[in-house]
Amino acid sequence: MNDLAKLLTPTDTGQAPFAEDSRYSGAPMKTAFLADGREVRFVGRRFIPSPDQISISSVHTIRGGDRLDLLAAQYFGNPTQGWKLLDANLVRDPRDALEEVGVRIAVGEALGQGGVIFK
Repeated sequence: MNDLAKLLTPTDTGQAPFAEDSRYSGAPMKTAFLADGREVRFVGRRFIPSPDQISISSVHTIRGGDRLDLLAAQYFGNPTQGWKLLDANLVRDPRDALEEVGVRIAVGEALGQGGVIFK
């Protein structure tokens, strides 16, 4: 088996050490062994929850000067929780989240860890 194949077929080795309020909370740690014997450890891939797994609490209209951290602090009480806004709007790239003034975005979060899929 070549190195790429080994990386594509890793084994789970417990949970990654992330804070409970992290978007990666509950993520599996993966381990793969390369042909030369080196061990490679990494966090399993996280997928955005499906829309039916998001609880929407309100809507925000983008204004000039809005920032993800400021909106997260306003809506969730924590500036590090901007990822919840991204998930609620199915946005992968944070640079795309607030680019157009006047656009309405959903404010919400996944319904427990069941809304987050790791591979």
